[in-house]
Amino acid sequence: MADWEYSVALYGWFPDTRVSLDTPLGEVEGELSIGDALDSLDMAFMGAFAAQNGPWSMLADVLYFDLGRTKTRDKLALIREADIDSDITSLNTYVTYQIVDQGSARVARVWGPGSIGPTTT
Repeated sequence: MADWEYSVALYGWFPDTRVSLDTPLGEVEGELSIGDALDSLDMAFMGAFAAQNGPWSMLADVLYFDLGRTKTRDKLALIREADIDSDITSLNTYVTYQIVDQGSARVARVWGPGSIGPTTT
């Protein structure tokens, strides 16, 4: 059997976000652009790890971010200000077995729980 080969990848994902929250006193809406998200970011980590030995591979992908923002509305609104904090953690794990390897065409069987999470607070 071949030796184990390892790889690590760090990456980033920066979507625009829109949020709407219904409350007894009215709706609070917010929009977060990529630039605003980077300004509001308290902590973030995105990375993947892979280990391969012959046709077998183990993969793990983790995402964590802690984001905080304050949304202020006009003075006549029932809710003038809302503090929005978001912590998200997600772990994806897989084991694969490569069943076809024809140069640029590969097929693998994948096992695993998939996403463990995301958990949000």
